[in-house]
Amino acid sequence: MSARVRSVDGIRALALIWVVAFHVLYFLEYAMNPHEAWAFFMSGPFGVIVQAPFGVDMLFVLSGFLIGGYVFRALRASAFSLRTYFVRRAARLLPAYFAVLGLYALVLPYNLTHLWANLLFVNNYVPVADQATAWTWTLGVEAHFYVLFPLAILLVRDRRWYLPLLVAALLLALAVRAYVVVRSGMTMPWLTSPIFDAANFNRAFDVYYDKTHMRIGSIVCGLIVAYLYDYGSLRAFFVRRAGMAFALFLGALGLLALLIAVPSYAPGIEQRLGAPLSTLYLIVDDYAFAAGIAYVLLFTVAEAPRSHLLARFLCAPVWYWPAELGYSAFLLNPLVILGMYLFVLHPAHLTLWKALAYEALLIPLVYLCAALLYFVVEKPFRRLARRHTAGPVTA
Repeated sequence: MSARVRSVDGIRALALIWVVAFHVLYFLEYAMNPHEAWAFFMSGPFGVIVQAPFGVDMLFVLSGFLIGGYVFRALRASAFSLRTYFVRRAARLLPAYFAVLGLYALVLPYNLTHLWANLLFVNNYVPVADQATAWTWTLGVEAHFYVLFPLAILLVRDRRWYLPLLVAALLLALAVRAYVVVRSGMTMPWLTSPIFDAANFNRAFDVYYDKTHMRIGSIVCGLIVAYLYDYGSLRAFFVRRAGMAFALFLGALGLLALLIAVPSYAPGIEQRLGAPLSTLYLIVDDYAFAAGIAYVLLFTVAEAPRSHLLARFLCAPVWYWPAELGYSAFLLNPLVILGMYLFVLHPAHLTLWKALAYEALLIPLVYLCAALLYFVVEKPFRRLARRHTAGPVTA
């Protein structure tokens, strides 16, 4: 695998834009009448945007794919260094993160007594009502993966065990998710308002949404793709089984569309689906979406027959900078959006055109601010890490 698989840019950019577009509407609750904002948010025209939490699973798949690919290739070449690995991960994540934590402490000093959890990357195991920078819970999941995966893989001497162990890990993650959902009695709709429905929002977040043991399966899906890409003869397989591969691709797209189309946030959805189907959906939704994205990624990077149109779209140059600025945009977007709402825009009554105008204004503004963080903080530290470790930075 090359240092940068270009199709990853398209998937990463689309996932992050989806999440930022979601936050543009979601954070309106903090700046205007929350009941009106929530009712507008739940209205029909924004059904796809409301499903943007699936974008997080897309990013988790990419993390597994990129980090897994780096580790697998280094191990195969007998060149894996824990020092190099951790220096690069630290340079990639910590400077920009600490800069944003400092900014948060200055402009939005909320729950600062729990900032220690962010510094230790266990903030996703603090109750969401007590979290500082609650949107950075994903970094807790990522950090746990970054630390545990290379240490675990070094214990496996024979690479023939890699794939069976990864499949077993995915099944175990699904079993854990099923146990938690059933034991806690979680039901749909799971997406609720932190303003006027705080009790249900906090419960859904703390039980179901932000814990590493509830989300790690999406990263494992990316690891499986990395293994198959680096160790498997995928191109030859896809050529021999072109019809089956394309049928599975269409099935993956259908699965993704179905999951996006199910309004898991809509009031009364459990009654319409029935309790057993509702519970099953909550157990499998994130991992099913991750599996669909993982196959789309595999189909593309392996250059399977009939994948050229998708590859051309995902590899388009237009996605490079939204992907490259993605980490800084992820860190900054709630601060930028809330700051604009509270101090500049002062939203009151909403219309469709006003909501679209907010999207058109705030998404580019988030990326402009992200560019500042990227060039001032993120990129210099990544360059410094490159100087002190051998070889190119891969993710």
